[in-house]
Amino acid sequence: MDLNRFSNLIKDSKVNEAERLEAFNSFYDYYSNLVKSVLNTTTFTERQLSVDIFRKDWTEKKAETVFKKQLFSSFKTLERIKKGLETGVVNNFVTKQNKGLINNFSEFLFIFSFDVYELVRYAEFKYNNTTLNYQMGSAIGSSTRDIFENGSIILHINHFGTDSIHYRDFFSYTVFTIRLMIEVAGKKILGFNSITDNNGERIKNIKTQIAWDFIKNDQLNNKRIKLPLEIATILEIEKWTNRFIHTGYIQPVFLVENALIFLEKLARPQSTKISDYNNLKSEFEKFIQEKVKEGQTVKVNWENERHIESMIISE
Repeated sequence: MDLNRFSNLIKDSKVNEAERLEAFNSFYDYYSNLVKSVLNTTTFTERQLSVDIFRKDWTEKKAETVFKKQLFSSFKTLERIKKGLETGVVNNFVTKQNKGLINNFSEFLFIFSFDVYELVRYAEFKYNNTTLNYQMGSAIGSSTRDIFENGSIILHINHFGTDSIHYRDFFSYTVFTIRLMIEVAGKKILGFNSITDNNGERIKNIKTQIAWDFIKNDQLNNKRIKLPLEIATILEIEKWTNRFIHTGYIQPVFLVENALIFLEKLARPQSTKISDYNNLKSEFEKFIQEKVKEGQTVKVNWENERHIESMIISE
């Protein structure tokens, strides 16, 4: 089943559950075969993908690589949706019994079909010598009104209900949680909750990602911090979130899904391991002090060790 027909069927309320599930399976086979025609047996690791799929722009020389990796990552998203349908497990969460129904994925798949159109069009043309006889386009940004409405719905979800959600705009708010997750994880890994002056006020020229600056420095030098994934992947995703957060640009749904999947390792309790923790804390305080004006007092407010999201191997 081609992309255009699938996008028309998957969200059509006149089409019953069984027919939509059949449409999904048919589209899955089509997409799987398309990926094989482009990549043959080539696969990519999460690290290999993250280098390129989260780029804002790229050179003409790099374009083919970005295309192949985005096509592969989009198919991985489709595989996870298929698993969700078959098992009821979504992003490692076991959902309620009725959550395996195709109806619960129809909005996601409808958006997915529009977001992969350019990938499909290019793959069909270059690798199958086929020109698509249809066009599809994705919305690329939210208006001020859209943002206000979504904020109101989130705040009063029990009043408005989920039927009031405009999924195309709404799913992108996952990017906010991804960004927040990265910033909180940096602090929780090192074990502090804030950096202030003696009055408890935030210091303006200390960046929110200061923890990751220090962790990156440690990775290059001491290697006392053992992360569950490459720090470069984390920082690439962090940079990628800026586009939506600062401009409202709506990222392709499969990139949002991939970013969340890549970072899941950070959410596992004590997946990060730290050696020589006391010296690391002292060095972090010196690292912070070097970022402020001479004579300005900086205070790192450390967490109780039981709240640290790292396994302390040695103190």
